[in-house]
Amino acid sequence: MKNYPAKIILLITMAALVVLVLSFSGARNDYTRGNGNGNLYTIVKIIDGDTLIAYRDDQETTIRLLGINAPESSGPYRREECFGQESTEYLSSLLPIGALVDIQTDPSQDTYDKYKRLLGYVFLGKMNINEELVADGYAYEYTYRKPYRYQDVFRAAENEARSQNKGLWGICK
Repeated sequence: MKNYPAKIILLITMAALVVLVLSFSGARNDYTRGNGNGNLYTIVKIIDGDTLIAYRDDQETTIRLLGINAPESSGPYRREECFGQESTEYLSSLLPIGALVDIQTDPSQDTYDKYKRLLGYVFLGKMNINEELVADGYAYEYTYRKPYRYQDVFRAAENEARSQNKGLWGICK
């Protein structure tokens, strides 16, 4: 058995506890624990409100959250949009570094985008993180070319967030 540094063991333990707690919390919709393909990834870094880096099978993968678009946060090649920083911080609060997440792709969509990012729905326990971002006003529903699995759910979540002026809908007009 390998000797792992104490920090790694602590991160894995904390991530397992987060997943356990959230799996018993009240998620907006009752999603299954995954698609059975063992698509568990460990969160490494949050890039912005709809993009993150996760680790699996000794490889880092950039993941673009499918079905949503968040305002841009500042970066070397982009200008910050209204509520961009808040969106990034909110995603970071939902997905702390070291959290274990289930990434589900959608057969109706491409697996990767033109930037070679994996396109997927991110689940932490039963919580669909993509939906949470839209429902809480940190992102909006985004359809690229053709309908996707949770399109109706995300559109309803956006309409509700708009009607309540949540997040960006109350500030960015």
